[in-house]
Amino acid sequence: FDVTVAGDLTPLLISKNFVGPLPIIHNPPLGKAVTAFKHATIQIFPGDSILLHTNGLNTFVPTNKLSTLINGLGNSERIPDGLAIQNELLLQIKKTKRVRPDDITLIHMSIIDNALYLASHSK
Repeated sequence: FDVTVAGDLTPLLISKNFVGPLPIIHNPPLGKAVTAFKHATIQIFPGDSILLHTNGLNTFVPTNKLSTLINGLGNSERIPDGLAIQNELLLQIKKTKRVRPDDITLIHMSIIDNALYLASHSK
């Protein structure tokens, strides 16, 4: 699976034994003069998930706390599902009662058996 990222946000890999940043190569943000974007090839397995998000999320849940928060939703036997992750992140945002300075988009991709499932939410 090839991954290309424009900007400085790092998607998270969520698997049974690991929740953390994908090992990727960052590129300049979209709109910058770039002749070609670099990409990384990663391997994900059935049961694994990837969480992509816009920078609006970091206003409420800093990147260094995101992995810890998601890790707490699962256990050693089970990976948290996309809906549970989205609900918890939206709850954290609601708890802060701050004005959103930017949009928030969450995209959760899961591999189940041989199928790719997508769930998304935008505010």
